[in-house]
Amino acid sequence: MKKCSLACFAFVAVLLLSACGGSKEDGPIIPAPSMTLDGSSNIDTQEYFEDKAVPIKIDAPGKIASFTISVKAPDVIYYGVLNNMIGIAENKYSSNVKEPVLDLIKDDKVAGEMTRLSIPSGASLSGKTTATVDVRKILSSFINSGNPETGDEFTFTFTVSDENEKSLKKAVTFHYTSGPLFTLNPDKAAYDLETDADKNLKITIDVAGKLKGAKIQVTSTNTVFLSMVDAMIGVEANKTNHILDIVNDPVAVSGVKNFGIPTGTEIKGQTLIKDVSLLQLLSTLAATSASGSSHSFKLIISDENEREKAQTVVFSKK
Repeated sequence: MKKCSLACFAFVAVLLLSACGGSKEDGPIIPAPSMTLDGSSNIDTQEYFEDKAVPIKIDAPGKIASFTISVKAPDVIYYGVLNNMIGIAENKYSSNVKEPVLDLIKDDKVAGEMTRLSIPSGASLSGKTTATVDVRKILSSFINSGNPETGDEFTFTFTVSDENEKSLKKAVTFHYTSGPLFTLNPDKAAYDLETDADKNLKITIDVAGKLKGAKIQVTSTNTVFLSMVDAMIGVEANKTNHILDIVNDPVAVSGVKNFGIPTGTEIKGQTLIKDVSLLQLLSTLAATSASGSSHSFKLIISDENEREKAQTVVFSKK
């Protein structure tokens, strides 16, 4: 009986010690790495802009131990540039590796490239509890090696592990939309008002991101013609540089439309303005221009993604 009492007492004592003191290894639970963009963990597909930062923030309370980014591109042509950035052979694109891997800590060559892009890597990343990576810089470094088309997507998958072997795997995808494009038919550096006035010059504007704004800035050696242009401008501030806003200025919308050129609601929100004839404009210029005169029309198109493109057309009379 005595032996049983002693054994029972010892057992209870062990339980009490375990409950009160615990193991020396016990401590606060350290969360796994997390990834956010502008404070949100819901990272949707991003529209790619060459000059718009996409700062991906990694928080790793357990300290960063490994950090890789795999890249999926719409065409293998992009992987050639990526392979040149990678020093670890097994991380390069090949028949066995369909998505090249950028190891920002263990691959010295990748670390060097990231340093050039002002992205933390190597010793400046290992052991840290937080890091911000502007992944858009990585895409910008190789996107021009191919011919990106509207609808193309580039996916970057982040895999981060901490010193407690807790990990994160999350992707961010960039969607590419090309900016406005112009096509002139016939395409010339300059047009002669004597030999080209009777030709049906046409312009086509491709705006994958949907047309938002359209302006025409006019310069001319013919003051009479400039006065005609200014009479078609309703926004006083635009008269200084002879700018016709053919989307938002009702006076310009109406005036330019008289030349057979679509304006206002006819073009706003459109993705393709095809074969716009400039014949009426050419005829007017030919009739009002003296020998030696020159006229320049700078067409400025912007889309709903705030991309802008300009095309200048020059007419002269010898």
